[in-house]
Amino acid sequence: MEDDATFCLLNLMLLFATDSSSSSSSSSASPSSSSAAASASAHALEDRAAAHAHQLRFTRLLEKYLRSRHGRLEATRRFADAAAALIPLCREIGGGGGGGGGGEEDK
Repeated sequence: MEDDATFCLLNLMLLFATDSSSSSSSSSASPSSSSAAASASAHALEDRAAAHAHQLRFTRLLEKYLRSRHGRLEATRRFADAAAALIPLCREIGGGGGGGGGGEEDK
Protein backbone atom coordinates (compact mmCIF):
# COMPACT_ATOMS: atom_id res chain seq x y z
CA MET A 1 0.00 0.00 0.00
CA GLU A 2 1.13 3.48 -0.71
CA ASP A 3 0.33 5.02 2.70
CA ASP A 4 -1.47 4.41 5.97
CA ALA A 5 -4.63 6.31 5.03
CA THR A 6 -5.09 4.32 1.82
CA PHE A 7 -4.45 1.07 3.67
CA CYS A 8 -6.94 2.00 6.40
CA LEU A 9 -9.68 3.03 3.95
CA LEU A 10 -9.21 -0.15 1.91
CA ASN A 11 -9.52 -2.23 5.07
CA LEU A 12 -12.71 -0.38 6.00
CA MET A 13 -14.11 -1.04 2.53
CA LEU A 14 -13.31 -4.73 3.02
CA LEU A 15 -14.75 -4.78 6.54
CA PHE A 16 -18.11 -3.49 5.33
CA ALA A 17 -18.26 -5.67 2.21
CA THR A 18 -21.59 -7.42 1.81
CA ASP A 19 -22.08 -10.83 0.27
CA SER A 20 -25.35 -10.90 -1.64
CA SER A 21 -25.15 -14.69 -2.13
CA SER A 22 -25.83 -15.34 1.58
CA SER A 23 -29.09 -13.41 1.70
CA SER A 24 -31.67 -16.01 2.75
CA SER A 25 -30.63 -19.59 3.27
CA SER A 26 -33.72 -20.66 5.23
CA SER A 27 -36.02 -21.41 2.28
CA SER A 28 -36.97 -24.83 3.68
CA ALA A 29 -38.16 -23.52 7.05
CA SER A 30 -41.23 -25.05 8.65
CA PRO A 31 -44.45 -23.01 8.71
CA SER A 32 -44.17 -22.48 12.47
CA SER A 33 -40.77 -20.87 12.12
CA SER A 34 -41.56 -18.85 9.00
CA SER A 35 -42.42 -15.64 10.88
CA ALA A 36 -39.19 -15.85 12.87
CA ALA A 37 -37.27 -16.51 9.66
CA ALA A 38 -38.98 -13.56 7.97
CA SER A 39 -38.08 -11.30 10.90
CA ALA A 40 -34.46 -12.49 10.86
CA SER A 41 -34.33 -12.05 7.09
CA ALA A 42 -35.66 -8.48 7.34
CA HIS A 43 -33.10 -7.68 10.03
CA ALA A 44 -30.30 -9.16 7.90
CA LEU A 45 -31.45 -7.07 4.95
CA GLU A 46 -31.34 -3.90 7.08
CA ASP A 47 -27.86 -4.84 8.31
CA ARG A 48 -26.71 -5.49 4.74
CA ALA A 49 -28.10 -2.13 3.58
CA ALA A 50 -26.36 -0.31 6.43
CA ALA A 51 -23.08 -2.12 5.74
CA HIS A 52 -23.34 -1.26 2.06
CA ALA A 53 -23.93 2.41 2.92
CA HIS A 54 -20.83 2.43 5.12
CA GLN A 55 -18.77 0.73 2.44
CA LEU A 56 -19.90 3.27 -0.14
CA ARG A 57 -18.98 6.12 2.22
CA PHE A 58 -15.43 4.74 2.68
CA THR A 59 -15.10 4.11 -1.05
CA ARG A 60 -15.98 7.72 -1.84
CA LEU A 61 -13.66 8.96 0.88
CA LEU A 62 -10.80 6.95 -0.62
CA GLU A 63 -11.54 8.36 -4.07
CA LYS A 64 -11.51 11.93 -2.72
CA TYR A 65 -8.33 11.30 -0.74
CA LEU A 66 -6.49 9.90 -3.76
CA ARG A 67 -7.66 12.78 -5.97
CA SER A 68 -6.43 15.33 -3.45
CA ARG A 69 -2.98 13.73 -3.41
CA HIS A 70 -2.47 12.65 -7.01
CA GLY A 71 -4.87 14.44 -9.35
CA ARG A 72 -7.80 12.95 -11.19
CA LEU A 73 -6.11 10.59 -13.68
CA GLU A 74 -3.48 9.17 -11.34
CA ALA A 75 -6.08 8.82 -8.56
CA THR A 76 -8.32 6.82 -10.89
CA ARG A 77 -5.44 4.48 -11.73
CA ARG A 78 -4.44 4.05 -8.08
CA PHE A 79 -8.03 3.45 -7.02
CA ALA A 80 -8.43 0.77 -9.69
CA ASP A 81 -5.17 -0.86 -8.60
CA ALA A 82 -6.29 -0.83 -4.97
CA ALA A 83 -9.70 -2.28 -5.83
CA ALA A 84 -8.04 -4.99 -7.93
CA ALA A 85 -5.85 -5.85 -4.94
CA LEU A 86 -8.98 -6.39 -2.82
CA ILE A 87 -10.47 -9.04 -5.12
CA PRO A 88 -8.00 -11.86 -4.34
CA LEU A 89 -8.06 -10.90 -0.66
CA CYS A 90 -11.87 -11.17 -0.58
CA ARG A 91 -11.71 -14.55 -2.30
CA GLU A 92 -9.12 -15.76 0.19
CA ILE A 93 -11.19 -14.61 3.15
CA GLY A 94 -14.56 -15.71 1.77
CA GLY A 95 -13.84 -19.09 0.29
CA GLY A 96 -10.37 -20.19 1.09
CA GLY A 97 -8.74 -22.27 3.73
CA GLY A 98 -11.41 -22.87 6.32
CA GLY A 99 -8.68 -24.02 8.65
CA GLY A 100 -9.44 -21.52 11.41
CA GLY A 101 -6.45 -20.01 13.14
CA GLY A 102 -7.72 -16.44 13.03
CA GLY A 103 -4.91 -14.99 10.88
CA GLU A 104 -2.05 -15.32 13.31
CA GLU A 105 0.31 -16.15 10.45
CA ASP A 106 0.66 -12.46 9.57
CA LYS A 107 2.51 -11.62 12.79
